[in-house]
Amino acid sequence: MIKQLEICAEIEETVSRVYSCLAEQLPTGSELRLIWEEMARDELEHARLLQFAQRFEPDKTYAGYHIAEDEARRLLVGVQETFDLVRMKTLSEREAVMALLKLEEDFMRVHLRLAVECLDPTMQETFNRLGKADETHVARLKEYSLRN
Repeated sequence: MIKQLEICAEIEETVSRVYSCLAEQLPTGSELRLIWEEMARDELEHARLLQFAQRFEPDKTYAGYHIAEDEARRLLVGVQETFDLVRMKTLSEREAVMALLKLEEDFMRVHLRLAVECLDPTMQETFNRLGKADETHVARLKEYSLRN
């Protein structure tokens, strides 16, 4: 489980880089740039929380659900592919929003499943916070996509 959490922290750091890269491509002060910058900061906080989660003994912390390493790696590959597309500026604004919306929905499901399966109340709260933050990101991305 520790390896999976390491991969999840790497995912969050990569998503932060995606949001930062997207922000840099927009004019200072634009609405979407402000959204991207805030989400980049949020994702770094998520990575910090996942690094914290690695300190807990897995067998005493998690009940039935364990994120499979291949699932974590699949999510990481998806994020890295999105980052490559963003760096190459091959995604339109709408495509970037939709790609990140899908990733955030995937992360939300993983975090909420982990929250339900945690035996340790501190870790349960940590994953609950991560899931709720992802839910907020999903809502913001949906709201933005509907307006534009």
